[in-house]
Amino acid sequence: MSGHAESTVLPAGLADVGASFLPKPFTPERLARKVREVLDAPAG
Repeated sequence: MSGHAESTVLPAGLADVGASFLPKPFTPERLARKVREVLDAPAG
């Protein structure tokens, strides 16, 4: 999670290491969806 703009964080290589990203601010519902997405993703 980051308070920095997605356009700043993702180009820095976050996606290259397979990390999930959740920009701030977010709602509790958005957090729950992201957690579910990460838990449902294939291990690797």
